[in-house]
Amino acid sequence: MKTTSTEGLIVHIRGKQNGAHVTLYMTSGKIRLMVGNRSIHYHKKINDNHWHKVDLSVEKHSFHLLVDNLRVTDGQLPAGEGAALSLSSPVYLGADLTTPNTEAQVPLSLPVYLGADLTSPKTEAQKHRYILTLMYTWV
Repeated sequence: MKTTSTEGLIVHIRGKQNGAHVTLYMTSGKIRLMVGNRSIHYHKKINDNHWHKVDLSVEKHSFHLLVDNLRVTDGQLPAGEGAALSLSSPVYLGADLTTPNTEAQVPLSLPVYLGADLTSPKTEAQKHRYILTLMYTWV
C-alpha cells in the first residue's frame, strides 16, 4: 500500500457474532490491526508516499501483522476466538462505515478468495488460518 494519509480504514470484515470483526486501519500515520477488541500496530509511520507491503493473518489463538516483512508482536486471542469469528459479507475496502450506502463503500460478497480457498482447508492447521493480501493505493 502507498499513502500520505494519517487516518483511515483500509479493510473491515464483520463477523456474525456481536463485536466480532477484523479491521486494518491507519491512525496517526501508523497501521493497526484489530481483531475483536484486541489490536496490534506497527511502530513506525508508513504514510510517507512510498510502497509498503502489509500482510495480516488470523489464526485460532493469535493474529499477525507484517509490514515490509517485519513482524509486529503477535496479538493473542482467548479460547480460540480466531476460529469463532464467522466472518461475513460485506467486506469493506477503504470504506466510510459511519455513512451507509455511500460511494466510499466497496462491498464484496463472501466467500472472497485472494490467493486461498477458505471454504476448503487442506489441512487441520489451515482450518483456522485466514490470510488476506492486498495491493492498495490510498491518496
